[in-house]
Amino acid sequence: MENKKALSTVVTTLIILLLVLVSVGIFWGVSGGIINKTASQADLNNKCISANIQATKLTCAGVAPFTCDVTFARATGQGSDPVEGVKLIFTTATTRSNIVPVSGDVPQLTGKVITGQTTGLTAQATGVEVTVYFKDSTGKDFICPQTRTFSA
Repeated sequence: MENKKALSTVVTTLIILLLVLVSVGIFWGVSGGIINKTASQADLNNKCISANIQATKLTCAGVAPFTCDVTFARATGQGSDPVEGVKLIFTTATTRSNIVPVSGDVPQLTGKVITGQTTGLTAQATGVEVTVYFKDSTGKDFICPQTRTFSA
């Protein structure tokens, strides 16, 4: 009888130990995913802060729908991570265009010029808002919270 009780205690201890290990594994899996997501988000936020891209020239012409040429510059000495592109919103005194995505990096020293960009506005644009975006680890656009405005 005593051997059965001793064996019962050992089995109970092993079951409790197994439950503890399973609980730790579940906790590790959940918290590890949260930590990785937070670290990836922080990395993208740091890239956004250092990607100082702004419009330096805006030239619009034609009749509705107007087209514009936009010149971008990227501050030197900042982060050099390539950006996925920028999203533009053209503005007038009273209206804003839809978001216009422009893909491709803006190099630090040479900048970038886009030409013939349709604004969708019924009046000539007098300004443009520039927002940088990157791709996150899942391939989705991560739009930076910083927007820089240029007025012609």
